[in-house]
Amino acid sequence: MPPALAISGSAFGPGRIDLGVDDRQALSEDALFGAVLRAVYHEFHHVLRWDGPGYGVRLGDALVSEGLAQVFVHEVMTCPREPWEQALDEATATALLREARAAFKSPDYDHAEWFFGTGQIPEWAGYTLGKTIVTRYLEQTPGTTALACAHVPAEAFAPYLE
Repeated sequence: MPPALAISGSAFGPGRIDLGVDDRQALSEDALFGAVLRAVYHEFHHVLRWDGPGYGVRLGDALVSEGLAQVFVHEVMTCPREPWEQALDEATATALLREARAAFKSPDYDHAEWFFGTGQIPEWAGYTLGKTIVTRYLEQTPGTTALACAHVPAEAFAPYLE
């Protein structure tokens, strides 16, 4: 678990959320409660998506799934942006959005590289790009929410890589 995370989560299929706790991090009771709540909301959106198109196997699917889940957190609670939502400067984000556009439909992408920085792509880039794409989509689709988009296919978000 990265050192910035006291709580991590996963939803590898419909109807199940797993949480991990790093008890080496000293958090106040309020901070711990907030971290747990944010992780549960994030993973809850993934569970909803599993009942529709699923998390997906292509880069675009993963970007959209993670972006929707993170935007959903902000729809249901007031909280500051997480480090993984703002992991890139503008120039790097622009360059990586171009790369993501080219690989959007690729099932052969390296998830760990795009999301965890195990290769040439900066850590958490996929999360930042996903939130960017989803935010752009929602800004151009007034009245809709990340919750309402839980079953929207990733392809609908592809134009927002521009």
